[in-house]
Amino acid sequence: MKRFFIVSITFLHLVLSQNVFSTMREYRNSIQSANWTVKSKPQQRCELTQEILSYGQAVFSKRSGYSLVFKLKNNESVLNDMSVDVFIESLPWQYNDSSKKLGKYLINTQSKILTIDEPNSKRAFQQLELGKVIVLQYFDKEIQKDVYKYYVSPLKIRDNTEAFKQCLSTLFEYDPEFIKNFVVHFDYNKSDLKPEAKKNLSYVVDYLKVDDSLIQVRIDAHADNIGRRRFNDRLSKRRGEAVRDFLVSKGVDVEMIFIKAHGERDPQYENDTEEGRAKNRHAQIQLLTTPAPPPEVKVKVVQDPKAENFKPTDSGSTPVPSFINFEHLINRQ
Repeated sequence: MKRFFIVSITFLHLVLSQNVFSTMREYRNSIQSANWTVKSKPQQRCELTQEILSYGQAVFSKRSGYSLVFKLKNNESVLNDMSVDVFIESLPWQYNDSSKKLGKYLINTQSKILTIDEPNSKRAFQQLELGKVIVLQYFDKEIQKDVYKYYVSPLKIRDNTEAFKQCLSTLFEYDPEFIKNFVVHFDYNKSDLKPEAKKNLSYVVDYLKVDDSLIQVRIDAHADNIGRRRFNDRLSKRRGEAVRDFLVSKGVDVEMIFIKAHGERDPQYENDTEEGRAKNRHAQIQLLTTPAPPPEVKVKVVQDPKAENFKPTDSGSTPVPSFINFEHLINRQ
């Protein structure tokens, strides 16, 4: 009886084990289908792509101003957020058959994209160049049974790496979209350019040399509301001129540059807090394909006292001359 019980338990364990043990499902490209393709937009974006059998695409991508990313795009819908282990493995005929884990990553239901940033993206690219395989492995939570493995093949990658690297060499250090419209900040009561501002303005100089569609650099200079209005007008003007002078010193044609000093008028942020005032101490730089409108010129109309429709400025009293300024009597703190 005891022996029968033990045999029965063993048999039941084996039956249950068949349902519990997962099945390994592997998908790898054949030699014919393991192709890499290069898509490039010089000075803007470079991509190196391989179609992964039954999965989607493996894409190395880099844009100007950004680091290299390795994206694994799933063509199928993802029902739940999925945790994926990524490994670097050797091919069967290679001497070193060890497997090294690159990391654990999450694919969410909306993007269906697994993204690997630097430095692991560079490491993955280098290992593929050396003939290693990138392997994605995850457990199917829905079925609660199968383990899936997808292989990114190194075959034929060297046929395209030269073109990919050539494209990478054309990319800018900066994002051109940022350079076309950005802000330079100043310290309180100062018009000196900070090191970060000089760095970004140097990028403007470089970009103007390669984009012939740009015909004007517009500088909108601002100040906070601390102090007198006329002082802030002059301060914002000096800030705009500091930007202009730096660009001209680097070779930009002064005729391309348009400055508008706003003073404390048209604030971009509230002047009620120190944080808001600090943000208002800035100059906005825009690279334009069309010229900025000319500054408005107010023409003062002087009426002829002999005209029939003449009306006194202030009947019964003497007009106040326009050159008298009472601003110094106003407490603006």
